Amino acid sequence: MIKRILQLQIIFSVIFIIIVALTVSMKAMLSAIIGCLCCFVPCSYFFWKASREVKDNDPKKIITQMYHAETGKFLLTISCFILAFKSNILDSHVIFFMGFIVVQSTVWLLSVV
Repeated sequence: MIKRILQLQIIFSVIFIIIVALTVSMKAMLSAIIGCLCCFVPCSYFFWKASREVKDNDPKKIITQMYHAETGKFLLTISCFILAFKSNILDSHVIFFMGFIVVQSTVWLLSVV
């Protein structure tokens, strides 16, 4: 399931970036790429951290590992947003947020299906 989510995030990202490049501009494409990466990188970290093997299958350790993974994802997301906005390389903030939402929606859609 994790591999499928990451694959779909990449596919949706590429489709969105191509659509932005063809319809808006090449400068806005950079905003789309950064928006997609601001969601993809923390999600990848979460899946990597949460899926590591736990000795003895102790439920407390598994839950603690999940909380650490989610905390790391949250901090990475905040860091990515700060870097994106402080660097002043975004051409369109709307496209940036749309890229973030497109990638995040894959997790929502697959969790429902």
